[in-house]
Formats: sequence, structure tokens, C-alpha cells
Amino acid sequence: MTYTSASIFQYQYTTANDTANLGTRGPAGDNYLYPHSQLDAQVSFRMTKSLSALWQGLNLTDEVFGFYNGSPVFVVQREYYRPTYTFGLRWEPRREY
Repeated sequence: MTYTSASIFQYQYTTANDTANLGTRGPAGDNYLYPHSQLDAQVSFRMTKSLSALWQGLNLTDEVFGFYNGSPVFVVQREYYRPTYTFGLRWEPRREY
């Protein structure tokens, strides 16, 4: 399980030399990451001396990821991911020394 609290992603500041922005000089609404918690899991099982089965699940709690500008009510971007599952087999040739 991982948790990341809201954190600044990008500072935005208007200077006196910025002719493209007609607003006031100073902070222009910094971009922040929304708080995010995610549960991932991985399991491996040795079937024989040289063969293992692996299973991995990412974002099992189906969390949303995104950015906001200045305040959480001003959404810049939201990304929706479903849980991702992978399964595999690992073969390691047995070596004797």
C-alpha cells in the first residue's frame, strides 16, 4: 500500500516581462497532485526447482489520479485506471557447480 499526500507539481508565476499574460503579477495558481493511495500485490509460487508461477495486481483499489490548480475544486486533469493483473511463468535452468 502506498499513500502520497497532496503535493505541488508545478509552480506558476507571472513576471513583469511576461507580455502574454495580461493578469496581475505574482502567483498564477500552482498545480498540485491530488492525494493518492494505491494497493498493489505480487505473489510467486515455486512449482518445481526451476519453474515458478508469478501473479501481480496493480491499483487493486481502483484509485483515481489527477492534478488541480490552486484548489481541489479546480480540476486540471483526472486519470482513471482500472486494476491491472499479470500472470507469468519463470523458468530458471538448474545449474550445478
